[in-house]
Amino acid sequence: MTIWILACPLELITVESDDYKLVAVMTCLLGDGFFTGVEAEAEGQPRKIPAFPKESPDKWFQKTFGANYEVTARNVDKNALADVMDSILVGTPDQRASALAEIAKAGGGKAKVLARSRINASRSRASIKVHELAEKWSASLRSLAAKERVMQGGVH
Repeated sequence: MTIWILACPLELITVESDDYKLVAVMTCLLGDGFFTGVEAEAEGQPRKIPAFPKESPDKWFQKTFGANYEVTARNVDKNALADVMDSILVGTPDQRASALAEIAKAGGGKAKVLARSRINASRSRASIKVHELAEKWSASLRSLAAKERVMQGGVH
């Protein structure tokens, strides 16, 4: 699984995903164009996500993924995007490894979620808590995906 380093206001976070498009969409959703991202430990040239503080990300998304930002964001799998958001850990890739070990010791289910939240809260120094914003987005995305399944006649 690919680790991504995202530069957010006043801190670094890492996420885990092999899907470049999901990480790019998440970066824009959470950072409103101000976050950047880079693939950690890439073989060769790492994939990057630029910041878009003064311009729309549409040109970059069109060039990179074949559609503007809005179309790209609408067409990603909501549960997969929520999974990427749930993988956020505040800190460097080295700090991520120790956090994952601590999270694994917590057990499963709710205990794992609480351990991740506790670690992120203790590490975050920014006034805007990206991990908290990601938790809210993740819950909303999962709820929306479930509603869409019901509307399409899928599993409840």
